[in-house]
Amino acid sequence: MITKPKIHIDLKQVESLAANGLTQEQIAAALGISESTLTKRKRESADFTDAIKRGKAKGIALVTNKLMESIKGGNMTGMIFFLKTQAGWKETNIQEHTGANGGAIQVNTTAMSAEEAYNLLINGGTIKTD
Repeated sequence: MITKPKIHIDLKQVESLAANGLTQEQIAAALGISESTLTKRKRESADFTDAIKRGKAKGIALVTNKLMESIKGGNMTGMIFFLKTQAGWKETNIQEHTGANGGAIQVNTTAMSAEEAYNLLINGGTIKTD
């Protein structure tokens, strides 16, 4: 049986592509190989897998360092982003619809047509039935 010669893949190039945030599909395309060949090489070689992991870690470290530099420089958006992703901060929106003095919106449904009730609901009201 004749087999194709094994394609040489430069691990430094693999690491560099991974550092730039490319997906495995994109790395394979950039190397001129199929994604299945890339997957096969990862299974065959711990060095290949490590090159991808090392590259991804380098890319994340670069971006993290830039983010921290901008935060130290007073970038409020960066600060908020960091706190949301790393410190569990979140934003919540609470919408309340109330009537007079904070009470329930009073609606007399007996004197209202279905169309009027629908229009009231569409405009943010609630219907209270007796």
